[in-house]
Amino acid sequence: MIKTILRAASLTCGFILLGLGGAQAQQFPPALQGEWLAQSPEEERSCKRGDFDKMESDALMKVTARATAHYESGCRLQGLKETGNTWQVRLVCEGEGMRWQDQQIWSLQKISNRNLLIMVTPKSGFMHVMQKCD
Repeated sequence: MIKTILRAASLTCGFILLGLGGAQAQQFPPALQGEWLAQSPEEERSCKRGDFDKMESDALMKVTARATAHYESGCRLQGLKETGNTWQVRLVCEGEGMRWQDQQIWSLQKISNRNLLIMVTPKSGFMHVMQKCD
C-alpha cells in the first residue's frame, strides 16, 4: 500500500516538474529586440545602439526578450501570437503612477534598406512607425 502511494506521488511530482519545465514564458523574437526610434514626417531621425541608455530622446523604445522600455514607462509582455512577420502583442504597462493593459499589432517591414516596426493599436487606431537603431 505504501509503495503504491509513493509510486503515485512520484509520478505526480514528475508530471508537475515536466509541466513546469516545458512551459516557457513567451518572448519577443530576436528580430524585434533592440532599440527603436519613432519616425516623424517633420524631421529625419536616426539612432545608434546604446542611445536608449543616454535617455536623450523620448522617441526611443527598447525591446528586450520580455519587456519594452520607454522614456517614462515600461511594459511587460503578456501574450504574443505570430503570423509571418506580424505579431499580436498583449502588454501590461506602468508609468507616471498609472497602470494599463494594451493590445497592439506589430509588423516588421524592410523599406529602402531601413528596418521598420509598424505598431498599431486597433482600439484607438493609433500607429507608430519605428526604425531600428544600428
